[in-house]
Amino acid sequence: MSSTVERERTGSVIPEPKRDGGLTHFRQISGAHQMQCHLLRDRFLNIGGTILSVDPREPAAGLARSLLALGTLLTMLATPRDQLFFRSDQHPEGVACGELANRFGLYCIFDRTHSITYIISFAILLAVVLGVFPGILSWLHAWLAWSFVHSVPIIDGGDQIAQALTLLFVVFHFGDMRLTHWHTNSMFAHVDRLFAPVRAAAVLLFMIQGSVVYLHASIAKFGVPEWPNGTAIWYWMQDPTFAPPHWLYVPINALLSYAPTALLVTYGILAFEFILGVAIFFRTSARRSLLVPGLVLHVVFAMVFGLWSFLCSMSSLLIMYTYVPTFYSLRGDLQCSGRSVS
Repeated sequence: MSSTVERERTGSVIPEPKRDGGLTHFRQISGAHQMQCHLLRDRFLNIGGTILSVDPREPAAGLARSLLALGTLLTMLATPRDQLFFRSDQHPEGVACGELANRFGLYCIFDRTHSITYIISFAILLAVVLGVFPGILSWLHAWLAWSFVHSVPIIDGGDQIAQALTLLFVVFHFGDMRLTHWHTNSMFAHVDRLFAPVRAAAVLLFMIQGSVVYLHASIAKFGVPEWPNGTAIWYWMQDPTFAPPHWLYVPINALLSYAPTALLVTYGILAFEFILGVAIFFRTSARRSLLVPGLVLHVVFAMVFGLWSFLCSMSSLLIMYTYVPTFYSLRGDLQCSGRSVS
């Protein structure tokens, strides 16, 4: 009442607040949500544009594929045939032919001692190393890797990884009509654009594969007592099968015989493998920076333990895991915006 008298006395008019039932607030909220929806829509459109405009089939991916074939090729060249196809009571013919391998495996279709199996193997592997006709030879390479793993009695982790990666390269090069995997341009642009989402899916699968391999390599080692107590590397050094040459064995063994050094090396390997495993969640630059240290780690393993074919397989995986996916994030926005990329 006093406020009404005061307004009448002073002659001023104070407008009453509008009662719109919260419509203004609702409009503000709706506008904010619409803006977020537009941002999400633009983001998804940008991702789609990046997938269509960026081709990850760069020479780096070609190098990864060549290294994968090189590992199997070196194994077959450096290992005598009687040792590669080792005869035993379990495998008297020197070939482990299961039901599928017996029907479709290269080394089970023909006699293991027949030269034609080696001729076919060398022809396929050499062609993949050279990089010719990736769209066709990726299928033959996958068949060869599968035959090798399911037919050779004694295999290692590098062979198993190679088998998995060859299947991913089939997806990566699906519909690839280039003459070699070293070319960055194709004469069939419409075909490349059609299969661009398939290549992007393959890159994602390579990333998942790399993460799983390194996480398993780190976490599974804790199931072996020698890894948690820090003596695993030293014990591997004492195995004549994996021991390095004498000139390298002496200094490394002296270092690993000192407990703090052995612990540092052992836990350093576990920690770095775990970092590589979770690197799938890292920013592009951080994940890419792990490529060289990862390659150095596997080169050291190859020199110390003689794991050369394993080096080729893991180098291929590292390139496809840490380096090739960065093409999308580092250059996608520039290409989608119509600007040239140097």
